[in-house]
Amino acid sequence: MSAASAPENEFSDVGTSSVVRRWVNISTGGHLSGVSWGTGPAEFVLVAPSGGQARDLDAVALALDRPAIVLDLPGTGRSSGPATTPRRAGRAVAEAIASFGPRAQVWAGVGDGATAVLSAAARAGRPVGLLLLVDPDLTDDVLALVDAATNPVAVARTDAGPVSDSLVEGLRVRDVPVTDLGVPASGLGEALAAHLRRTVTVPTS
Repeated sequence: MSAASAPENEFSDVGTSSVVRRWVNISTGGHLSGVSWGTGPAEFVLVAPSGGQARDLDAVALALDRPAIVLDLPGTGRSSGPATTPRRAGRAVAEAIASFGPRAQVWAGVGDGATAVLSAAARAGRPVGLLLLVDPDLTDDVLALVDAATNPVAVARTDAGPVSDSLVEGLRVRDVPVTDLGVPASGLGEALAAHLRRTVTVPTS
């Protein structure tokens, strides 16, 4: 069961009233927290990395200017703990997306939040238009999730990020498109938002 809070002082600095903090109880216990931006059903899901929190992606959500939900992973931000691996967090993330963004067609994970997105999509029981992995940690385990994905997968990388040119070649062999955002990780805001807006033209089948 999910709940939403009224706009609170937490968001007094973001320059919009169209933002609320939400929580959903998850089947494994505890709750997952997210920040809902805009009005109407969420079109985009963003998952923050385990070393950060949903509020770290405020600049992306503001620049996106479309209905979106930004999720904390278990044990981070305002989600209850304990923290777990991003892959194991997939179940909780899938349940949160089913509650907060059941029609969202673009799911994007940043850093190891990308692993959680891949894992969540495998559990979702519905097609997703695009899984966008932003600066993912492309370990063998994560590449196995990419190979097993039944939804379209794409990668976006920042300057000097973890996705090296050699990894790009391996992704291209897998027919996974890679986009250079042309900004450092600290400047994702408008660059990632613009890329996300372009993805709405990606076919959903």
